[in-house]
Amino acid sequence: MGIIADVNLRKDTDGECIEITVPSYPVGITYKGVYYYRSGSTLQRLTGPALNDPDKYQLGAYIKVGYFETDADLIYQDEVHGSLLEQVDKAIDLIYTKYMRAKIRYEGVQRIERYFVPEEALREALLNAICHKKYQSSIPIQISVYDDKLYVANIGSLPENWTLDNLMKKHASKPYNPDIANVFCLAGFN
Repeated sequence: MGIIADVNLRKDTDGECIEITVPSYPVGITYKGVYYYRSGSTLQRLTGPALNDPDKYQLGAYIKVGYFETDADLIYQDEVHGSLLEQVDKAIDLIYTKYMRAKIRYEGVQRIERYFVPEEALREALLNAICHKKYQSSIPIQISVYDDKLYVANIGSLPENWTLDNLMKKHASKPYNPDIANVFCLAGFN
């Protein structure tokens, strides 16, 4: 669960007891897929609206999209908030409706639009960015869109002892956030 607690053996005239001291955490704690937080001396379950905005509990748990003319010229930008599952579809919709222009051709009377990044490739890049992000950095995923290219960046790293060469070969999946990856898998995003 990622919780670090102090465990102490206490002795007094009545006998011995174990004291467990858990520091306050700024984010909800998950146990078997259910999120909890403490309110005073009681344990509360996070449900419904409290789970719909992860950046309320974890700073930087959102996606920032910007349109650039050059690396130094940001023209406009948006932020995509909501649950991590919702952010994928919201970001894709935003990028295809506001940030990218399709090349148009016709087959007979049918109009065919082709974007420079296929939707399947963008979805895979976003899923990887979300599942491999180091959320403790508090920095959002950043998508930079240009007239003819797109960059997806997150604060993350390759698994220990991995090289770019390992990544380009067939390999087992080792997500930085296995719980998030599992939720996306169970939701059918794999």
